[in-house]
Amino acid sequence: MKNLIYDFVTSSNLLDLSSNEDATIELKVASEIVIKGNRAGLVRLADCILNVAMADFAGWHIHLDEQLFDDFDKELIVELK
Repeated sequence: MKNLIYDFVTSSNLLDLSSNEDATIELKVASEIVIKGNRAGLVRLADCILNVAMADFAGWHIHLDEQLFDDFDKELIVELK
């Protein structure tokens, strides 16, 4: 996976992601869907979605449940239409 957004925001000094803090992101599904994370985690999510958007063919996808949400019990897939 390319880290285009992460590389851009750090090289442009738009966000300080240089701390040793791990990227964290959580997904909560109840009557609403909530995606909550620290800056590094949300930038990582943005990179995952951008990688799908840049794919060369329809059907290319990424499993966010495997990439970001290790403890989520459902598949969460973003796919290029």
